[in-house]
Amino acid sequence: MFAIDCPQHDSRVLVTERRIRSIDNTEQGIRLDVECWCGRHVTLRTGRRISTGRADALAVAR
Repeated sequence: MFAIDCPQHDSRVLVTERRIRSIDNTEQGIRLDVECWCGRHVTLRTGRRISTGRADALAVAR
């Protein structure tokens, strides 16, 4: 379980990993689209940003 800040509830809400609707690994970090129990979608960003040198290395590796 983890907490999200739901604007519909105007508070923090505990949700399970089953509420995750999408995960995207971006250069700004990991982006999660999570659906609250009320149906509202919340976007979370977590993880570290990719440094410029690392992003170039990943682009070459693909």
